[in-house]
Amino acid sequence: MKLRSLITIILLSITTFSLFAQTAPVAYSLKGIAIDSVTNKPAEYVTITLKNNAKQVIRTAATKADGFFNFEKLVPGKYTLSVISIGYRPKTIPVDLTDNTKQAIELGNIFISPQNNQLAAVSITGSRPIVKQEIDRISYDLEADPESKGSTVMEMMRKVPMLSVDGDDNVLLKGNSNYKIFINGKPSSMMERNAKDILKTMPASSIKNIEVIFSPSSKYDAEGIGGIINIVTTRKIDNGYNGSLNVNEQFPVGGPGAGGTFTFKQGKFGISSLGGINFSNSPLVTSANSRLTTGSPATTLSQSFSKESDNNNGYAGTNFSFEIDSLNLISGQFNYNGSRITGSSNQISKLDNGSGLTQDYDLSGNNTAHGKGADGALNYQLGFKSDKTRLLTFSYQNIWYENNQLNSIDISNPPDYQQTNEGSSSEQTVQIDYVHPVKKVMIEAGLKEIIRNNKS
Repeated sequence: MKLRSLITIILLSITTFSLFAQTAPVAYSLKGIAIDSVTNKPAEYVTITLKNNAKQVIRTAATKADGFFNFEKLVPGKYTLSVISIGYRPKTIPVDLTDNTKQAIELGNIFISPQNNQLAAVSITGSRPIVKQEIDRISYDLEADPESKGSTVMEMMRKVPMLSVDGDDNVLLKGNSNYKIFINGKPSSMMERNAKDILKTMPASSIKNIEVIFSPSSKYDAEGIGGIINIVTTRKIDNGYNGSLNVNEQFPVGGPGAGGTFTFKQGKFGISSLGGINFSNSPLVTSANSRLTTGSPATTLSQSFSKESDNNNGYAGTNFSFEIDSLNLISGQFNYNGSRITGSSNQISKLDNGSGLTQDYDLSGNNTAHGKGADGALNYQLGFKSDKTRLLTFSYQNIWYENNQLNSIDISNPPDYQQTNEGSSSEQTVQIDYVHPVKKVMIEAGLKEIIRNNKS
């Protein structure tokens, strides 16, 4: 009797909840393509900004090579779409998202006209381009993108022109994985070892901009690679402090992660720190196949395979700056990271010719890897009174990391097999850079010495 009463109460509760539940709000999508009105070709690096009636920026995006943009999960309302790009006349389009019968709005081709050099200068207020193009790079302004406030750096990478992220969260530069990731213009051990996992927990609110350097100069020591992704952290703040925390969860592949930042500035001294931890779990995956071969004799090959793994990592970093005066600046950074990976796999293979097993193979494997790394840098920058764009910089950097791996393979019948791999690497860099402007041309010169010590 008591059980029946309990069931009745539960059913009444569910019914009451259903009666009072509100229908999900209508979600709209907005698509379009920016087109150069002269060449009739897609316009790249165009900033698309969507504002509400209160002139608040709701969404922003930058077009890639195809000129395409797409905003999804928009709430009903009336908006203004702004199309802005350096060298083009700004354009605004009113957008009405109140028709429930038409939730996917396609604006089609949006033609923008190149700016006539003979016209008076145009002042753009309220919005700024989120993409800036220079001779050797493009820069995506995360501070101008409202979505960066609650996103990770990995999520924002998807919006940066020339970058893409595949299904396994691998960042690609023009479809290529042959590149380097720098922090504030310098290599970092945590990006050398665990870039993917760190980017998934690093709060985008701690980043000023992401630069894609597609034609790096010799000072970056980038010979033989397809480019550099330079992540510039936020440094310029008013006196005081601020911080942020980002928590994320991925399921079923992945796990919980968290990242945070803290920034403090008082007078001429400033310091900022970031840190995070990520637990990535790949659940058990199994597969099986069977192959039948006809002939004499007929054979049947049966195989099965299973694997699972866990990947845990953490990182912490800090950078500081001290402005001695308007011409002398001392800055530095330190980063540390560690990781632990465990995994197991099992493979079974059987070959039967009808009379019995002719081959029987059972392979079980276990692997464990743990590593850690650190890097530090100290810089001194000297300016010149005669020309503030002339800079002389002295830099020292030390990068170190090690990785230890144990693979244990158990084979039925033959002897078992074990493999231990231990490796470490250290790199010290001393560098002097000089920048001298001559009219509109910047001349760069410098010296660099790299001392490497690799062990395995």
